[in-house]
Amino acid sequence: SMDSNKIQLWRRITTLENLPFVLLTLLILLVPAFFAYSKFVSFLFTKSLLISLGVLLSFVLSILVFIKRGALPYPKGLVPVTFGGLVLAYLFSTIFSTSPVSSFLGYGYEATTFSFFLIMFVLTYLVSITFNSPKKIFTAYSALLVVTGVLGAFHSLRFFLGDDFLSLGIFDTVVANTIGKFNEVGIFFGVAVLICLFALEILKLKAVHRIVVCAVLAVSLFMLVVVNFTSIWYAIAAVAAVFFVYSAAHSTTHVEQPVAQGQVSETPRRRIAIMSLVIAIIALFFVLPVGRDLGSNLGARFGVSNVEVRPSWGATFDVFKGNIKADPVFGAGPNRFGVAWQMYRPDVNLTNFWGTNFDSAIGYIPTSIIETGLVGILAWLGFIFSIGWLGLRALFSNYADQLSRYLVISSLGVVAFLWAMSVVYSPGTVIVFLTFTFTGLFVAATSVSRVTSVGEFSFIKYPKIGFVVTMLCVFVLIASAGLGYTVFEQVRASMHFQKALAAINTENNVAGAENFLVNALNLSERDLFYRSIAELNIAKVSAIIASANGKTEVSDEERDRFQGTIASALEAAKLAQKSDPFKVENQLIVARVYDTILPVGVEGAYDASKAAYDEALKVSPRNPGIYLAMAQAAAANRDLETAQAFNNEALKLKPNYIDAIFFQA
Repeated sequence: SMDSNKIQLWRRITTLENLPFVLLTLLILLVPAFFAYSKFVSFLFTKSLLISLGVLLSFVLSILVFIKRGALPYPKGLVPVTFGGLVLAYLFSTIFSTSPVSSFLGYGYEATTFSFFLIMFVLTYLVSITFNSPKKIFTAYSALLVVTGVLGAFHSLRFFLGDDFLSLGIFDTVVANTIGKFNEVGIFFGVAVLICLFALEILKLKAVHRIVVCAVLAVSLFMLVVVNFTSIWYAIAAVAAVFFVYSAAHSTTHVEQPVAQGQVSETPRRRIAIMSLVIAIIALFFVLPVGRDLGSNLGARFGVSNVEVRPSWGATFDVFKGNIKADPVFGAGPNRFGVAWQMYRPDVNLTNFWGTNFDSAIGYIPTSIIETGLVGILAWLGFIFSIGWLGLRALFSNYADQLSRYLVISSLGVVAFLWAMSVVYSPGTVIVFLTFTFTGLFVAATSVSRVTSVGEFSFIKYPKIGFVVTMLCVFVLIASAGLGYTVFEQVRASMHFQKALAAINTENNVAGAENFLVNALNLSERDLFYRSIAELNIAKVSAIIASANGKTEVSDEERDRFQGTIASALEAAKLAQKSDPFKVENQLIVARVYDTILPVGVEGAYDASKAAYDEALKVSPRNPGIYLAMAQAAAANRDLETAQAFNNEALKLKPNYIDAIFFQA
């Protein structure tokens, strides 16, 4: 009966062996579109949590399958080996980082931490061994095209009907989305363009399927025009052009021609990939000024405002040069580009972004190279070479059927596109997730198509080896659960921090905010939380001083409250400084505590403030704001000559510094 068939299908889907595949497919479907509305947890955290917990749960289930089977599968070839080298580069850079905790975990949502990179390694491994048939890989593609269609329709309707339509109380602007920055939306739809393009070129689709694929392609191209990110068009043009040349060189059709009565001969002809040529021409058109203007005008008509500031190639190279001299082997450490930027940034003081502390370089891979040093450079070169080598083998291999050829060529095209974008752009967690997912799908497609193969380490026949391997599997299982719990605790800490911000900004509830910050610190001792407690106490000290103005004497209770608040502020500021002394903000918060009490003439306060500013200058030597703060502190200490000298230093670094000009006047 139909019911019994449904039950059997459900049982087959939910078997232990099949659950990792189901979970990973659900992740591909959900990650781009998932959002959780909460005032107290950021959009980035929800994405990171979904990815991390989803991958780790799939890994735990896979380990149970390995133990049950008594065998460990692994993809053969250079790609897994060089990828392992990258993980080791990240590990050693984390160990030798100036702040290992920040490099390992960050605040829980960054795409550049060692923990997130490790999860991406696990994801790539799982995808490469779990999607072990053409049907499974095609299911992953289908899941991505479904979510592409949904998001494409969602954004298109909002462009034409206004940002009030389907705002859901969250998407307050027309560029608001579920993927990340608006340029990342473009990268996401760029992936869909390539998947659809290769499907139309390689597969013999039924009419209804061809219509669906053409519709998704059209919507995706429309989204690329609106996003108007030139680097995407360059990458799309390059992939489409390479496929056009490859197809012309390697695809032949045989045309029957009559040579005599009753006889025909087959004449080989080159097959021209017309659609690839059309897409390449369209992409190149939107690279030209006329195309860029068309995209800008269309975006303006829909109310699109997409301005994203990031370091240039020149600025990235300047930071790289400074950092490679100071930390040549292991770099600044994962997730530490912001620290390297403060220390080695170029002269940007005359621009509007002189006070911006960038967290990443121009691209994901350049950021990683700065953060991991020479070991990172070698590891990335090895990894990119291995992908390129496997790609060349894949292009010139013979395939049993068109589906296998499509899966290999399309996954190679998407991988080339995504890794090229990661050189010229720093995406967030969603695009990084897709990049590593497609790397895994490419490896899976090559093994399914016999270009490479999957090996298996069987330990069921050898009890001693089996015991050791099983124990290792259990250890990895426990470690995975521990990492998942740690990520979850970071989210909880972030929620308490957001509640603290809401309490102080909307309710002016200082006591409530302090309680939430203490709760956040109990879950995760981070410099940000310590700084925030110090800021709260600085505000309280300022209020106490203001209330005492005009009084000839203060009560013992007021004096005790003043001293206690100063002590709390100083303790929190010094704990922030201690947790990460290379962050300029942590040095400046100590100076600010002392600056707060300068007006009441506390002995030694000015010297302590200047010492903290000197430390801040060591980690951010080109920051004119530090010199201005030193000038203000000297003025508060009634040392006008020193104040003028410091202000002159600020103006040397930034001649158009309005605050310093007013201070001088």
